[in-house]
Amino acid sequence: MEKKIKEAEEIFNIPHSYILHSSAQRKQADFLLFLMNTYVKYFNIKPELILDVGCGPGSLTKYVLKEYFSKAKIIGVDISKSSIMKAKEDILENYNIEYICSNIEDFRYPFKFDVVFSNATMHWIKDQEKAYSNIHDLTFFSKKSPSVREGMN
Repeated sequence: MEKKIKEAEEIFNIPHSYILHSSAQRKQADFLLFLMNTYVKYFNIKPELILDVGCGPGSLTKYVLKEYFSKAKIIGVDISKSSIMKAKEDILENYNIEYICSNIEDFRYPFKFDVVFSNATMHWIKDQEKAYSNIHDLTFFSKKSPSVREGMN
């Protein structure tokens, strides 16, 4: 069993390998995007700032920006340095994306997020309570983050 866990960790920590072995995550992402788009339309939200928790190599991050929220800025956060490096390599010009290597439990950002999404990530996080509490604090639902976005690029 330990060998299988180690193999899975290797797959998900090597961006190229993750991209090749993530078909289940891609299928799940389609449903996530349907829900996210429905939520945004229902509540009439025009997202300016979106957080992608556990962005990996950034495939879904770029797709969300291009296909759904082209006027928004997306911040992709992942704990894997190699995934963040791969995501940064693949940023296309004129894409308003920033990738940051951090765990979500301790992640900070100077502005509140309109939308937060995560695909196939949260179950890997050990301190779930701290992670969800921090995500809440990073959104407009919290009073702890500054809401002024003056100067945000």
